[in-house]
Amino acid sequence: MGDARAYLSRCLEKVIEMKGLDLFLKAGSVPRTRAGGAVIPMPLGPVTEEDTKRIVETLLIDFQKNLLETNRSIDFAFSL
Repeated sequence: MGDARAYLSRCLEKVIEMKGLDLFLKAGSVPRTRAGGAVIPMPLGPVTEEDTKRIVETLLIDFQKNLLETNRSIDFAFSL
């Protein structure tokens, strides 16, 4: 993946193109978006565990990282 912000920007651009509302990332799965009332896969490669770690390290503050560790998921905003 390289740069976490660039990867998320690509994902969010694809969400917009697909008229999606949310972006869902899960290690080992392709990114998904909520569009037309359904959660659908996006035409991008799977997110690796390493990708996920880079995104967390780059974008989340310590409080959010702790929530992620505790809850095993987190909602957060990222502006493009």
